Amino acid sequence: MGSPFRNVQKMKFEKANRERVDAMPQRVKDSLTAEAWKYGAPFWSPKHQVNVDPEDGVLYNRPIYKDGTMLTYPSLSKPTSRETEINKPPTPLNIKEEAYEKQNKKMRSDHKKDTGKTLGERQTSGKGSRRVSFACRFGGMAGDMTDDDGSPSKLAMALKKWGFSSKGEAKAFCNKNKES
Repeated sequence: MGSPFRNVQKMKFEKANRERVDAMPQRVKDSLTAEAWKYGAPFWSPKHQVNVDPEDGVLYNRPIYKDGTMLTYPSLSKPTSRETEINKPPTPLNIKEEAYEKQNKKMRSDHKKDTGKTLGERQTSGKGSRRVSFACRFGGMAGDMTDDDGSPSKLAMALKKWGFSSKGEAKAFCNKNKES
């Protein structure tokens, strides 16, 4: 009786894919990996002609199967986010954001019960007086942008929801747009 491994063929890989990956700048690889992480699944980049995995990054080897076809993940022709995808489990960051939104929704409903007034919508762009007021209040707040476990703090999430990436950006916006 012979070895069961004797007839196993060695898997072949596309040489052009390795050349594309080698020629690709590291910042492009990092950007594609970040997009895969945000998407939450591997995808095929039509622009760069490579497969990208959220854990492994841009894949160096692209297998060629016996029938001549190659491994190609579902195409992602434009940036997307996990929130638009259906039937995918949320990442820990999304779980935290969902908890933040739930708490915010409760706070808004409690405010309406207490005062009878509805809080206005978040203004994520523009120079509206409420957005300037928010930037002035939150730009000067004490507190870190991350919690002890490295996840975004409630302060960071509130700033993000109003269109600011940091306290410094909010403070600069405040100083530029406040009425003195």
